[in-house]
Amino acid sequence: MRRLLTLALPLALCSGCFLIASTDDFTEDDRCDLELDVRAFAPHIGQDFEVRLVQEPPESLEGTDPRLLFLAFFEPLQSPNMDIQIPGAVPALVDPTRPRPALDFFADFNMDGGYSGFPADHTWRVEDPCNPDRDPTFPHNTDFVDLPQPVGLGGTVHVDFCPNLTTGGRIGPLEPFDGTEAVEVRVSGTFVPTIDGMTEEVRPVGFYRLERLGARPTGVALPMLVDPGFNHKVEIILDRNDDFAFDEGTDLSWVYLYNNLTAPDCRPPTEMGVCGLSPETVTQSPICKDGTAIRVRLSRAHVANLGDPAERSWVQIPEGT
Repeated sequence: MRRLLTLALPLALCSGCFLIASTDDFTEDDRCDLELDVRAFAPHIGQDFEVRLVQEPPESLEGTDPRLLFLAFFEPLQSPNMDIQIPGAVPALVDPTRPRPALDFFADFNMDGGYSGFPADHTWRVEDPCNPDRDPTFPHNTDFVDLPQPVGLGGTVHVDFCPNLTTGGRIGPLEPFDGTEAVEVRVSGTFVPTIDGMTEEVRPVGFYRLERLGARPTGVALPMLVDPGFNHKVEIILDRNDDFAFDEGTDLSWVYLYNNLTAPDCRPPTEMGVCGLSPETVTQSPICKDGTAIRVRLSRAHVANLGDPAERSWVQIPEGT
């Protein structure tokens, strides 16, 4: 598994957000879509690209690490122009002592599989991306900055690729994949009401796009994103025609629901009951708890998990690109 990056694509977020001058006139803002339209990033095609939404600590905790709210990986960047829109990924600001979230992003320019800081990697930050007057378009530039290392909830989401994805005979309606297909992983968390009366919300927390299934035979991971004490949903799309959208009849999608009260402990993904050689041989839950981590075992035998994703696409390539 590669050493994960820490870059963030320039995003401009949503409507319904308010600027505040002090805690006296503080008004809680609405949730926002995370939006980013990167342009002219041709120098970074073929490099890994990471996007993160971070929130700096309040003044009373100055010097502590920023909080990670959302994380996206592109392995690698495939197009110089790309539009990102993650619905509801930016939570409402309810603490008047905290600053607005910022968007940090970088391209792994030295291609070492991790964040090395500028000038080894190319890095950017967008302040207050929820400002309704901000243009979501972010053209490539050389205004590089050093990025802080954020702290998330601590748990990693692992998506383990079962061997039968690319080997063996037909399973149910599915022939083996050839390994050239793009894979998207979308992770959302359900956050329970808090003591100050906030309502329960479902919010995206992670995204991973792997351009070739065969490039990572054992699977992919999104770090620091989850607390296994909360419920989560993991959607996985096999983008067979590589158009950055779910096309019914062409692409495949699996939906896995993690229940923090009933999820079993994980077993090795090669066991018959986990991956299966047919739908009937799958006797173990394909999503499980592994300490502080959540694991999904992606298998062609998981016919029961096939279904449409909640949204057709979180990322699109503009026409004419």
